[in-house]
Amino acid sequence: MHYGTVSCVGCKGFFRRALMKADQLECHANGNFFVSDFRTQCRSCRFEKCLEAGMKPEGKNYCSPKPINKSDWMKKLTVEMRTLLMNLLNIEAKVMKGDTNVDASQLYPLRVNRLREIIADPTKLKGKRCEMRYEPFRMAKNNELSMVAYRRLIAAIDWVEHLSVFIGGLSVDDRVALVKNAFAPLMVFKFACRTAEAAKDKNILCLCNFSYVPRNISAAFSDSYHLGNGLVDRALDELVQPYRAYGMREEEIVCMSALIVLNPLARDLSVEAFDKILELRNKIEDALFVVIKEARSTQHPAVCFGRILLSLPIVTMLANSMCENLQFAQIFSNSGRIPLLTDLFGYVQTIEC
Repeated sequence: MHYGTVSCVGCKGFFRRALMKADQLECHANGNFFVSDFRTQCRSCRFEKCLEAGMKPEGKNYCSPKPINKSDWMKKLTVEMRTLLMNLLNIEAKVMKGDTNVDASQLYPLRVNRLREIIADPTKLKGKRCEMRYEPFRMAKNNELSMVAYRRLIAAIDWVEHLSVFIGGLSVDDRVALVKNAFAPLMVFKFACRTAEAAKDKNILCLCNFSYVPRNISAAFSDSYHLGNGLVDRALDELVQPYRAYGMREEEIVCMSALIVLNPLARDLSVEAFDKILELRNKIEDALFVVIKEARSTQHPAVCFGRILLSLPIVTMLANSMCENLQFAQIFSNSGRIPLLTDLFGYVQTIEC
């Protein structure tokens, strides 16, 4: 029995495939298909006959297919898309892994106080990247929040450095512009999507140092640093909850991360960099759409694609609030000024994604 009625294995398989593409089935003879020696069936008419025979789309399939294997849908991507996707996954793995086992409290802040110095000479960060993992093992300590922001700044620098290689390199000024623009939205997006992935508790937000902060952060911490002014509440309700319901794949996460970093509207970006960034960004958007279409096997890939992209304005709004919090914290926080973060916000900027 398949889909609520007695049917052969052939019809079961056809019905399952037809359901996935029901909106694409069309009879060229308006339901009066003529059977000839050259064509003995019409997919649309056969689907209608299955429905007339009692096969129900909502019926339980007792021989349900196995989940789609990653290697199966990856084969449907072009070589260029597969290469691009693997490169993005490798970047994420490198950025998250870091290059030292030293605790963040012993590493940060660095002795380098200017963002331009680091970007001009990335070797200054060698051995200064602690591992990042968004796991709710413990509640974060108050004095760790500034270190979390510091580590995420280094992650933004690494993302820009890796992506600039794909477009033939960028000038120091262009890389500085991208880092300043990408730092806050990338941090917001990461803690939102990783919290949705790692935590089931709807009242905690995971940070990159194996810890979390509660929804009522102002009651738990005397100094909420960059996460104050209702930022945690909004992130949990407006980003984490939709991401958790959607169930973002790792491939979708890295594509979205790259789109956030490669913002052609970043302030002070040169015309040459604009063209290069826009070209790579378009390729990543194409890859993201194909991943959604093939990996999810949804009938409406454009809807899923739109849902993901429509979260970017929310990420942008929360990122701007975080920028304001960080600038305020550099003056009034108990943690004191951190020169590198002060240099990052040399002016009040509004981010656009």
